[in-house]
Order: sequence, then structure tokens, then C-alpha cells
Amino acid sequence: MDQTAHLTSLFVAHAQQHATTTHASNAADNVTEGLALLRRSSEAAGREGVTAALKGACVALVTAHGDLAVDSLAALFDVAAVVGDAALVLLLVEDTAEMLTLRANLRLFEYIERKKVALTENLEPNKGKALTLLRYCNDLLRRVSKTQHSVFSCRILLFLTSVFALTERSGVNLKGDFNTDNTTILSEDDLNTETAMDVDSSLPAANDKRFYHTFWSLQRFFSDPLIVLKSPAEWSKMESAIEAVLAVFEAENDTDLKSGSDRKRKASAMNSASASSNDIGGGTADKELDLKDEYFFPKFLTSRNLFELQIKDISFRRQIMVQMLIIFQFFMGLTKHASEAAAGTTTNKALQFLNYTLTEAQESWVNQIRARVVRIVEQTGPNGRRFLTTLTTVVTHEANWIKWKSESCPSFEKRLNEKLETKKKFLEHSLAIKKDFTGSQELNVLKMVETDPKVLLEDTERRSAVVPLPTYLEPLAEQLNDDGTVAEGVEDEYLYSNDKCFNWRAYRTALASHFHLFRDVDNIDTKVLVKRLKMEEAGVSGGGEKEKEREKGEKEREAGKEEGAEVDGVTGS
Repeated sequence: MDQTAHLTSLFVAHAQQHATTTHASNAADNVTEGLALLRRSSEAAGREGVTAALKGACVALVTAHGDLAVDSLAALFDVAAVVGDAALVLLLVEDTAEMLTLRANLRLFEYIERKKVALTENLEPNKGKALTLLRYCNDLLRRVSKTQHSVFSCRILLFLTSVFALTERSGVNLKGDFNTDNTTILSEDDLNTETAMDVDSSLPAANDKRFYHTFWSLQRFFSDPLIVLKSPAEWSKMESAIEAVLAVFEAENDTDLKSGSDRKRKASAMNSASASSNDIGGGTADKELDLKDEYFFPKFLTSRNLFELQIKDISFRRQIMVQMLIIFQFFMGLTKHASEAAAGTTTNKALQFLNYTLTEAQESWVNQIRARVVRIVEQTGPNGRRFLTTLTTVVTHEANWIKWKSESCPSFEKRLNEKLETKKKFLEHSLAIKKDFTGSQELNVLKMVETDPKVLLEDTERRSAVVPLPTYLEPLAEQLNDDGTVAEGVEDEYLYSNDKCFNWRAYRTALASHFHLFRDVDNIDTKVLVKRLKMEEAGVSGGGEKEKEREKGEKEREAGKEEGAEVDGVTGS
């Protein structure tokens, strides 16, 4: 037996022995007995030998046990993580998944979810084990049924979302490829009136074979819009088909509106019946009605026997109009104005529709028909306006998504390191301020001056620290009229005389040089100081002749008091 075959047998034996411990959190817990032997044998065989032996062990386990080998395979993958690395484990998982049934793959994916942290450590997008993981998940998505395994599909997508960054471009469709594989097969048989459902045929167009083909021909344009951009003839066909379909939808809306009262009466009768049954049966009827309101069709049937019923179905008509609005949004991104606006930001040159531009006639038609579709959607069925609001929101988000792709999907995430570094710098800056702060901003600035304060005090030519009173009161004087009243347009909030700090500094300055202005101590403010200062500068201090007479009278009264005092002294003696 050669070395690779011997190592394969060791791996198989170990996996079968420790299959019951696959749910352990640590890989080393699954490799207890024989771990030293496996490591020595793996080192001797080398990387290629170990890989070949592990692949052979996977094939042997699946061949021997089939779907029941999942637990043994999980134990084998734990061994591969010990003797190899996470990239080797993902490679083995990818190869083994092709040999297992879908039910076994469901259990195998649970192993991937449990080991997510270890398998995705140091994962680099677009290289190495990241590509292996993407291939494995995409293969699973292609294998599962969209209707029967929707939950499993969601688990796969959520797993990829948690592993790869939000701006990862692997699933973005950068080239803007269309799903041309989604073809619609029409029924070529004539309408079988005997087997068709009994429907009140109020729309002759629904039974028209030409309209049937016209209606379903829209799917070809929806799945590949480049067809109409390359050929003017195809564009004309699309215009005719959309206008014909919208005409039928409008007629059907009118029919629904006319028969709305009858339907409301029927619905009221059904609700009454269900309410009475709920009293007896405990609410099963409500659940059945709720189930009837829910619908899900991954792909609508194209049988001509069902076509008339489909046209009458509100949900069906809404789906078609949603497709119309989506393709109209795509066309509006190809207008001349939109192309010029995006010329400076579009960096994704891989988009295959960048070279197409709508003509003015095509742009006008798209705008007109889009407004018509919006109006029909709003008028279709119950809660039409609410449905239109939701649809508009979704289409707007899709427009932002398209813009992001055209700019080559730039990252819009902030790096955590930059955020932490910013907080660190802010903390250091705040601590430095608190440490050096001296009590006021002026003193703090003075402390930062390198010159010795004693030298500044000895400098007789330095600028005086005390501002002259007229200079200090200039801002307030500009806010006042000549008579001392507040000028028009000056709000109290911005009036300097209402600032207590401004008033205090003005009083301190006036005490040193203009003490004579404080004649009425009880009724003084900075506005009065400004008025008296202006009068003093104009040479009419105190108010002219009247003020002079007042001062003269005060002097005479003081002289009279002195004479009276002398007389009292003589009399007393």
C-alpha cells in the first residue's frame, strides 16, 4: 500500500470513529486519539499528498454510507483543519457537495454555519478561499428549488452577507447582463372553449389570438431591453404592444369600477358567513381567507385557457405594470440629459448599454407612457395608491443602486480604525486643554507667550491694556441715534447695552477717566454714557446754558451754607 492510500485509510478510520463528536465547538476536540499519528503521516506526505488522501477519504465515505456520511465527513473536515487549513476544508466541502443529495447538503451547510468563524478568518475577497466559498454557495443556490427551498436559499444569502463586506462586488452584476435565459413559451393551440373555465367574457381582446401573442411578446423586451435599443423596428413593436396592453388594463379597471358595488355586497356576505362560522369553529375561516389573499407565482402560466382569467386578476395586472415601470426607469437612464449628468461620475466602463442614447421622440414616448402606467396602477384594485407609493419607493432605491454600480461600487463604509483614532486625538486634545487652562482664555493666551511677563511690564512703549472710553463705546454708539434712542432694526438681543459684561467694562473704564459723567448714579447706563460723551465732545457739556446756570446755582447754595455756618458760630459765642 502506498503512502497516500495508507493516509486515506487513516483518515477514514478516524472520521468514522469520531463521527459522534462533530458538534463540538473546537476542532481539536474531534481529534483526540491518533492525532499524533495523523500529523506525522501528513508531514511526511506533504501538501499534495494530504489533499489527495483527504479527497479519497471523502469519496470513500460517501460511497460507503451515502447521505448518512455527513457526520463522518464533518469529523474528517475537522481533521483537515488541523493538518491543513481553512482553504483545504472549503475545497473538500465544494468537491463533496457535488456527490451528495440536496437533503444531505442541507445538513452539510449546517456544519459550514457552525464553523463560520474559523473558516472565514482572514478572508480576502476575490482570491483564495473566498472564491471557493462563493462557488460552493452559488452551486447550492442553483440546485435548490426557489419555491420549495426558499428558507434554505435565504440562509445561504444571509451567510454570504455576514461573511463578505456590504460593498463586495461579486454579486453586483457589474456588466449589467440581462437574464436572457428566462424565455416565455407560448401556447400555440387554439383556445379550447369546451375545456376553458366558465368566465363572463367582457373583454373581447382576451379571446383575441393576436392580443394573446402581443401581450406575451412583452416578456422578450423585458428580459433583454437591448433588443429595442439596437433596432428601431423592435422599438416600434414594443410601443404598439405596451399601448395595446394598457388599453385593455384601462378597460378592465372601468369594468371593476362598475361592478365594485356588487363585489362589495358579496364580500360583506362572505364576511358575515365567516364571522358566524368563527363563533362555532374558532376562527378557521379567517385563516383560510388570509391564505387566499396571499399568492406567489415564480412564473405565470401562459396557457390560452387561463389568459382571460389572468387579465381579470388584479395581482397579475400589477405585476405586468411593475415590469413596465422598471424598464422605463432603465430607459430614462439612457436619455441625453441623464448621460451628460453621469458622464463625470460613471467609471464602470464594463456596462454594456453605455453606448446607447434615446432619441427625443423615444424619450417623449417613455415619459408619456410612464405617467399613464402610474395612473393605471393607482386606479387598479383596492389600496391602489398605497401600492403605488410602495412601488415608487422601491423604484427609487433601484435608481440609487444603478448609480452606485455605474460608479464602480465605491465603498461607503467608514473604517473603524479611523473612528477610533479620531476619538483618541479628541481625548488627548480635551485633556491637554483641561490641564493647561488657567481660568480664562486671556490668561491662557498670555501663558502661552514665550516672552517673560516682567519684560512686557517694563516695556513703556507697549500697547496700553486699557481701551479709551470713546473707543470702547463705539460699537454701542453705532446702534444708537443722535438723541440716544435705539436705531431702527437693532434687536434687543444684539444691543450692547443689554450685555452685562460690556456695561461692567464700560463703567470701569469711565471711572478712571470720565468720572464726571456719573452725575445721576441711580439712573445710569451705557446709553446715557454715550449721550453725555457725545455732548461733551461737541462742547455742550451738561446741556448748554441751562446746565451752566444749574452749576452756578449749586455754587451759590454751597457758598450760602458756608456763610450760615459762620453766623451760627458767632451767635453761639
